[in-house]
Amino acid sequence: MSQATNQSWGGRFSEPTDAFVARFTASVTFDQRLARQDIQGSIAHATMLARVGVLTDDERDTIITGLTEIQGEIERGEFNWSVPLEDVHMNIEARLTDKIGITGKNFIQGVRVMTKSPPIFDCLCAMRSTLLKLS
Repeated sequence: MSQATNQSWGGRFSEPTDAFVARFTASVTFDQRLARQDIQGSIAHATMLARVGVLTDDERDTIITGLTEIQGEIERGEFNWSVPLEDVHMNIEARLTDKIGITGKNFIQGVRVMTKSPPIFDCLCAMRSTLLKLS
Protein backbone atom coordinates (compact mmCIF):
# COMPACT_ATOMS: atom_id res chain seq x y z
CA MET A 1 0.00 0.00 0.00
CA SER A 2 1.32 3.39 -0.92
CA GLN A 3 1.76 6.06 1.73
CA ALA A 4 0.24 8.53 -0.73
CA THR A 5 -3.12 6.90 -1.28
CA ASN A 6 -5.59 4.63 0.40
CA GLN A 7 -5.58 1.82 -2.13
CA SER A 8 -8.22 -0.11 -0.24
CA TRP A 9 -10.75 1.86 -2.28
CA GLY A 10 -8.82 4.48 -4.25
CA GLY A 11 -7.81 2.08 -7.01
CA ARG A 12 -11.45 1.76 -8.05
CA PHE A 13 -11.56 5.22 -9.58
CA SER A 14 -9.87 6.46 -12.74
CA GLU A 15 -9.15 9.95 -11.40
CA PRO A 16 -7.37 11.00 -8.20
CA THR A 17 -9.45 11.96 -5.19
CA ASP A 18 -10.11 15.68 -4.92
CA ALA A 19 -8.04 17.23 -2.10
CA PHE A 20 -11.16 18.60 -0.39
CA VAL A 21 -12.86 15.20 -0.45
CA ALA A 22 -9.70 13.52 0.91
CA ARG A 23 -9.56 15.98 3.84
CA PHE A 24 -13.32 15.73 4.44
CA THR A 25 -13.37 11.93 4.61
CA ALA A 26 -10.12 11.50 6.54
CA SER A 27 -10.45 10.87 10.25
CA VAL A 28 -6.76 10.47 11.06
CA THR A 29 -6.46 13.94 12.57
CA PHE A 30 -8.70 12.94 15.47
CA ASP A 31 -8.73 9.14 15.55
CA GLN A 32 -4.96 8.89 15.91
CA ARG A 33 -5.82 8.97 19.62
CA LEU A 34 -6.85 5.34 19.10
CA ALA A 35 -3.38 4.27 17.93
CA ARG A 36 -2.55 2.41 21.14
CA GLN A 37 -5.86 0.51 21.04
CA ASP A 38 -5.45 -0.24 17.33
CA ILE A 39 -1.96 -1.63 17.95
CA GLN A 40 -3.12 -3.64 20.98
CA GLY A 41 -5.95 -5.12 18.90
CA SER A 42 -3.54 -6.03 16.11
CA ILE A 43 -1.15 -7.68 18.59
CA ALA A 44 -4.05 -9.70 20.05
CA HIS A 45 -5.17 -10.69 16.55
CA ALA A 46 -1.65 -11.81 15.56
CA THR A 47 -1.40 -13.81 18.78
CA MET A 48 -4.71 -15.54 18.07
CA LEU A 49 -3.73 -16.29 14.46
CA ALA A 50 -0.50 -17.92 15.68
CA ARG A 51 -2.35 -19.88 18.34
CA VAL A 52 -4.70 -21.41 15.74
CA GLY A 53 -1.85 -22.08 13.31
CA VAL A 54 -2.53 -19.45 10.65
CA LEU A 55 0.72 -17.62 11.49
CA THR A 56 3.97 -19.17 12.60
CA ASP A 57 5.44 -18.08 15.91
CA ASP A 58 8.21 -16.29 13.98
CA GLU A 59 5.65 -14.38 11.88
CA ARG A 60 3.72 -13.44 15.04
CA ASP A 61 6.91 -12.23 16.70
CA THR A 62 7.88 -10.18 13.63
CA ILE A 63 4.45 -8.54 13.58
CA ILE A 64 4.48 -7.80 17.31
CA THR A 65 8.00 -6.35 17.12
CA GLY A 66 6.99 -4.14 14.18
CA LEU A 67 3.85 -2.92 15.93
CA THR A 68 5.76 -2.24 19.15
CA GLU A 69 8.32 -0.19 17.23
CA ILE A 70 5.51 1.75 15.56
CA GLN A 71 3.98 2.46 18.98
CA GLY A 72 7.35 3.87 20.04
CA GLU A 73 7.48 6.10 16.95
CA ILE A 74 4.02 7.42 17.78
CA GLU A 75 4.87 8.05 21.44
CA ARG A 76 8.07 9.90 20.48
CA GLY A 77 6.20 12.04 17.92
CA GLU A 78 8.22 10.54 15.06
CA PHE A 79 5.33 8.82 13.25
CA ASN A 80 4.39 10.47 9.95
CA TRP A 81 0.60 10.53 9.81
CA SER A 82 -0.83 10.61 6.28
CA VAL A 83 -4.23 12.22 5.64
CA PRO A 84 -4.61 10.40 2.28
CA LEU A 85 -4.48 7.10 4.21
CA GLU A 86 -7.60 8.40 6.00
CA ASP A 87 -7.50 6.77 9.43
CA VAL A 88 -5.30 5.48 12.21
CA HIS A 89 -5.58 1.85 11.15
CA MET A 90 -4.61 2.45 7.52
CA ASN A 91 -1.63 4.55 8.66
CA ILE A 92 -0.41 1.83 11.01
CA GLU A 93 -1.00 -0.87 8.36
CA ALA A 94 1.07 1.03 5.80
CA ARG A 95 3.92 1.56 8.25
CA LEU A 96 3.87 -2.08 9.35
CA THR A 97 4.12 -3.26 5.76
CA ASP A 98 6.98 -0.81 5.14
CA LYS A 99 8.78 -2.19 8.20
CA ILE A 100 8.27 -5.95 7.85
CA GLY A 101 7.31 -6.53 4.22
CA ILE A 102 5.24 -9.50 3.04
CA THR A 103 4.50 -10.76 6.57
CA GLY A 104 2.82 -7.43 7.30
CA LYS A 105 0.89 -7.51 4.05
CA ASN A 106 -0.41 -11.03 4.71
CA PHE A 107 -1.39 -10.11 8.28
CA ILE A 108 -3.24 -7.02 7.08
CA GLN A 109 -5.41 -9.14 4.79
CA GLY A 110 -6.45 -11.20 7.83
CA VAL A 111 -7.31 -8.06 9.79
CA ARG A 112 -9.47 -6.80 6.91
CA VAL A 113 -11.47 -10.00 6.99
CA MET A 114 -11.89 -9.62 10.77
CA THR A 115 -13.20 -6.04 10.50
CA LYS A 116 -15.92 -7.15 8.11
CA SER A 117 -17.49 -9.13 10.94
CA PRO A 118 -20.72 -7.35 12.04
CA PRO A 119 -19.93 -7.34 15.81
CA ILE A 120 -16.46 -5.89 15.23
CA PHE A 121 -17.81 -3.36 12.74
CA ASP A 122 -20.43 -2.28 15.30
CA CYS A 123 -17.70 -1.84 17.92
CA LEU A 124 -15.60 0.26 15.53
CA CYS A 125 -18.61 2.44 14.73
CA ALA A 126 -19.30 2.96 18.43
CA MET A 127 -15.67 3.97 19.05
CA ARG A 128 -15.78 6.42 16.13
CA SER A 129 -19.03 7.91 17.45
CA THR A 130 -17.42 8.43 20.87
CA LEU A 131 -14.43 10.14 19.27
CA LEU A 132 -16.68 12.47 17.31
CA LYS A 133 -18.35 13.51 20.57
CA LEU A 134 -14.93 14.20 22.11
CA SER A 135 -13.66 16.33 19.23
